[in-house]
Amino acid sequence: MDSGCANGADIIDAYPLTRLQAGMLFHSLYDEDAVSIYLNVFSFTVKARLDETALTKAVQAAVQRHAVLRTGFDLGGFSEPVQIVYASCPVAVAVGDWRSVPPENRKQRVSDWIAGQRRRGFDIKAPPLFTVHAHLWDDETFQFSLRFHHAILDGWSVGVLLVEVLNEYACRLNGIVPPPLPGAGAIFRRSVELEQAAVRSAAQREFWNDYLRDNPASSVSRGHRRQGEWAGGATERTVDVPAAIGTSLGRLAAKLGVPLKSLFFAAHLRVLTVLCENREVVTGLLTNGRPEQPGAEAALGLFLNVVPFRLRLRPESWRDLIIQTVEAETRLSPFRRYPLAEIVKEQSGRAPFDTVFSFTDFTAAAERLDGGLALTDAVFAEMTNFALLVRVEAVVDGGGYRLVIQGDESALDIPLASIADAFLTVLAAMADDSGADHDTLPLAGGGELAAALGGWNATHHVWPDPAVMPDLFERQAALTPDAVAVAGPATITYGALNRRANQLARHLRAHGVGAETPVAVYIERSVDLLAALLAVLKAGGTFIPLDPAGPVPRNRAILAACGVPVLIMADDGPPPPLPGARPVIVRLDEERQAITAHPDDDLPHRSSPDQLAYIIHTSGSTGTPKGVMVTRRALGNLLLTMGKRIGIGPSDLWGAVTTPLFDIAYAELFLPLTVGAAVKILPLDRVVDGNLWRSEMDGTTIVQATPSGWRLLLDAGWTNGSGLTAVSGGEALPPDLVRQLLATGVRLLNCFGPTETTIWSSSQWIDAASGDEVSIGVPFANTTAWVLDCWGQPAPFGAAGELFFGGDGLARGYAGQAGLTAERFLPDPFGPPGSRLYRTGDRVRQRPDGSLMFLGRLDRQVKVNGFRVELGEIEAVLQRQPAVREAVAAAHSGDRGRPELAVFVVLDAAATAGVTAEQAVGALGAVLERSLPRFMVPTRFAVLPEIPRLANGKIDYRALPVPGTRRTAPTHTPPRTPAESWLAGAFADLLKVEQVGVHDDFFAAGGDSQLCLQLVSKVEIEFGVQLPMRAVFEAPTVEQLAAVVLEEAERRRRIATSEKDRMDEAIQKLSDADIACLLNDPVIQREMQMLIT
Repeated sequence: MDSGCANGADIIDAYPLTRLQAGMLFHSLYDEDAVSIYLNVFSFTVKARLDETALTKAVQAAVQRHAVLRTGFDLGGFSEPVQIVYASCPVAVAVGDWRSVPPENRKQRVSDWIAGQRRRGFDIKAPPLFTVHAHLWDDETFQFSLRFHHAILDGWSVGVLLVEVLNEYACRLNGIVPPPLPGAGAIFRRSVELEQAAVRSAAQREFWNDYLRDNPASSVSRGHRRQGEWAGGATERTVDVPAAIGTSLGRLAAKLGVPLKSLFFAAHLRVLTVLCENREVVTGLLTNGRPEQPGAEAALGLFLNVVPFRLRLRPESWRDLIIQTVEAETRLSPFRRYPLAEIVKEQSGRAPFDTVFSFTDFTAAAERLDGGLALTDAVFAEMTNFALLVRVEAVVDGGGYRLVIQGDESALDIPLASIADAFLTVLAAMADDSGADHDTLPLAGGGELAAALGGWNATHHVWPDPAVMPDLFERQAALTPDAVAVAGPATITYGALNRRANQLARHLRAHGVGAETPVAVYIERSVDLLAALLAVLKAGGTFIPLDPAGPVPRNRAILAACGVPVLIMADDGPPPPLPGARPVIVRLDEERQAITAHPDDDLPHRSSPDQLAYIIHTSGSTGTPKGVMVTRRALGNLLLTMGKRIGIGPSDLWGAVTTPLFDIAYAELFLPLTVGAAVKILPLDRVVDGNLWRSEMDGTTIVQATPSGWRLLLDAGWTNGSGLTAVSGGEALPPDLVRQLLATGVRLLNCFGPTETTIWSSSQWIDAASGDEVSIGVPFANTTAWVLDCWGQPAPFGAAGELFFGGDGLARGYAGQAGLTAERFLPDPFGPPGSRLYRTGDRVRQRPDGSLMFLGRLDRQVKVNGFRVELGEIEAVLQRQPAVREAVAAAHSGDRGRPELAVFVVLDAAATAGVTAEQAVGALGAVLERSLPRFMVPTRFAVLPEIPRLANGKIDYRALPVPGTRRTAPTHTPPRTPAESWLAGAFADLLKVEQVGVHDDFFAAGGDSQLCLQLVSKVEIEFGVQLPMRAVFEAPTVEQLAAVVLEEAERRRRIATSEKDRMDEAIQKLSDADIACLLNDPVIQREMQMLIT
C-alpha cells in the first residue's frame, strides 16, 4: 500500500467529507480484496520526448496549486471523519523503461500494468492519494499514467489536472517559462458546505421522499446485496459504438437541441426496463455539484453526487423517450446535491438501484493541450461498488464513442456481452429512425431470435395416427390384450380394462353423453376411476374430476359452473351437493348388471383432436376455481412426448401417487397404457404416509411426484432408487433435494408446465453436474417457449422475463370465463395466423442452449412498506440452513393493517435437537439479518409441524396460520470484558444511544457505512489493529467484534514477536563494518529522521 509524506505540523485546513467520499472510502476499505474499488487509472501515450525533471516540476506545481492533491483523510481521530489539507507534499514521477516491448504487445503491457497498480491501495491518511508514472516506449514517445483514489478527483478534475500538467510540461520542454495559473482557492470546500446545507434542508429531504415513494426498486443483480457487500469478481466488456451510429446520434442530438449524453442515457433506461423487468426503472445518475462561481470549472475535487433517477417509460417513439429523459433530468437539477447516503437512510438503509450511468468525455481536455503534444490510445480504468456500471466514453484520439459495461457476472443473470449487445441494438435503432416506437424493439439479438425460431422452438413433429386418447389406449389394448394394465390388488389386463370401459361408455351414451358432454367423475383412486375416465373419453364426453374427500363448497362450485348433466359414482354413498338441476347419477356398483349388458367392443366413433378431453379446476385468485378446458390433441401430444423423453416401455411399472384433482395424475394414469406398461394405483392413505409409501416402491420403475412428495419419501428413510426414473414437477426442485435424490441412484427428470398448457411443457434430465442450477429444460414436441420482456418482446439470453408457452399443448381456455381466457391466452406474434401463447405468470431466464431456469412466480412478489420483495429469496436463504426442513415466506397483515413479512418454518428434528423453538427462531433471524437487506428481514416467525398443502401437494398459502411470534430485540447483557466495555462505549457514542449490550447489532441499531468507517478507525487507534470494514458486517455485535479484535491483536503480536526475534538474530550476525555501512545509507538516514520527527 502506497504511503505519502504528510507531517502533522504542516496541516493548514481540515473539513468534513462529502457523503460520496465517505462511501468510496468505505467500499475501498471493505476488505483486502476490494482495494481496487474506486482506485482509478487514466493512461495514454504522449508523442513527445520524456524529461523526468520537467515532468516532475509540472506535477509539483499542480500539487501546490490544488489543495485536494495535498489532502488525506482521518476517519477516527475527530468527532466525525475529516479531510486534512497539508501545506506541502513532495511528489516524484515514477519512470520506467518499456522500450523492449514490441509495438504489437504495447496495449497488453499497459493493461497488465494497470491491473497490477490497481491492486496497490493508498494509505488514505497520508497524501498524495495519487501517483504519476511515465514509461518510455522510444526516444519520442512515452506512456503517461495517473493513478488516483476517486475520493479526491472526479472525471472533469482529471481532465483539468492533465491539461495543466502537460501544458506546463510542454513549455518546459520547449524552454518556455510556464504562464502562471490561478490557485483553486477553497472551491471544493465550498461544495462540501453546499452539500451540508442540502442535508439540513427539509425541502430537499421531502422532495426525495416523495420522488421515491412506492418506487419500483430496480435491481439487476441476482438477489439483493447487503450494504457494503462486494462480490470481488467485477469484469468489463468494452465495445466501440460504430462510427455511423455515433455520427447519426450526434446529428439527432443537435436537431433536438439536447446533449448527446441524454441520448445514451435514454438508451441506458430502455435497456434497464428489460434487465429490471419493469417499464418503470430507477438508476443512479452522476450529477455535477460544482458551485456556480467563477473558477469552479478549473477546480479539482470530487464534485460528484449519485442520485436516483426514476422514469416510467411510455410506449412511444425514440424521439419522445429522449425528450422525456431530458425533462426528467432537468427536474432533478435543484436537488442534485442531496447525498445518496441520506437518501438511502430515508429508504430504510437500502438503495433503490444497483446500476449507475456515466458519460466521460476527455476530448475537450485533449483539445486544450498546447505545445504540439498529441495523446493516443487513452485507457480509463475504474471500478465501483455497483452491480452494473454503464459508462460511455468519448474516444480521445480518432473520435467516436466507446461503451464500457462493468459488473460482477457472478451476481448477474445476463452476461456483460449480452448487455453490451442490447445497448448497441438500442443505439442502432435510435439512430436509424428516431420516430419509430421504441417498445416494438426486441433486445434479443438476431442470432438469439434465429436460435429461438430455428433451434429449441423448432419443435414441429407429426405423430403417427392415432395421436389422441382414448385411441392410443385402444390400439395398445388390441396389441397386448393379455398384458397387465393395472398392477396391484385389483390387477386387470389391457383387454379387460378396455372391455369394461367400452361397456360403461355405451351406458353413458344411453344417458345422453356425446361430443363434449361434461361428465363429473366422483370416484376414489382405483381401477374404477381409470375405467370411468376412459369410458367418458370413448363416449365422446369431457370428464370433470371431483374429490370425494374434498371441500363441499368447492365441489358444488365446480358442478354449478360446468352444468354437469351426468355424474359417475362408484358406490351407493351420498352424492356431492348438487346445485340447480339434478344430474343423472350413474352408480357403478348399483348399475353393474345394466352396464355389463352392453357390448364390450370398441365404439365406432373416432376422437376429434380438437374435442375436449377434460376440464380440471385450479385455484383462482378470487377463491373461485378456474376450469381449464384441455383438448384431446393437447393430452395426446403430452403423452407421446413424455413417453419418448422417458423411454417408457412394456417392462415398466409406473407407481401412480397423485390425486386426480391434479392434472399430472393423467400422465401417470394414461401414459403407461399407451405403450404396454403397467400402472400401480396407490391408495391415498398409502402416499400420505412416507413409511407406507416406501413399502410400495418395490418393483416400480417410474414414479412422478412433487418435490414435497419426494421429501416425504426420503424423510421416511427411502434410499434405494436404483433402476427408478424419478419425475419431479409441480413445484420448484431445490438443489438440496436434487442431491438427496441422486444419492439414492435414481434417474431424475425435472418437468415443468402449467395446467393451461397440459400437465408438462418442458423437461430436463438432472445429474450431479447440474449443481445448484436446476433447469426446467426445453419445450416439448409441438411446443414453443418464449421469454418475453416487459414490452412483450423476446428477452436476451440470461435476462429474466415472463414465460409464454405456445403450440399444441395449449388449453382451449377457461370454462365460462371468456374475459379471463382473453387475458391469459394471447395472439402469438411469432407463430402462424390464429396461433396463441399462454401467459404463465412465471419468471424465468433462458440459457444460450434454450434451456429455461425457473426464478419464481411473478405473483410471489409483494410490496412491504413500499419495497418490492421476492418471497422466494427469503425462502432460499432459510432453506440453506441445516435447521430448516421447509420454509415459506408470506406477506401478513400486521398491526393496524400494515403489511409485515412473516416466515413459517418446519424445523429439522435432528439439527435442532436440544434447541428450543425460540432459540431456533433467534438464530434464523440472525442469519436473515446477515444475508438480506433490512427491509427484507421478516418481523414474525411461526414454527409449524408441517406446511399445509392442497390435495395436489402444492402449498396451501391460505391455510397458513396467523403468525404470532414477533422477533424482539435480545435481552440486554452488559459488557463483561475491557474490550467489550470499550466497544460498547464506541457503539453508544457513534449511534447516539445511552446503552449498548454485548448482543446489540451495530447495523440494526442504526449504523451505516460512514459510522462503520469511524468505528474501524477508532478500533485501530485504541487497539492498534487494522480491521477491514467487512469484519464489522461479519461480526456486528459487541461480543462478536470484541472477539475478532482480540484475535487479530494476538495474531499481530505473534507476528511482531517473530519478526523481532528474526531481526535480533540478523543483527547479531552483522559485523561493525556492516553496521557502519547501513548507518551511512541515505535511505536509512531519511527513515530514521522521519521516526525522530
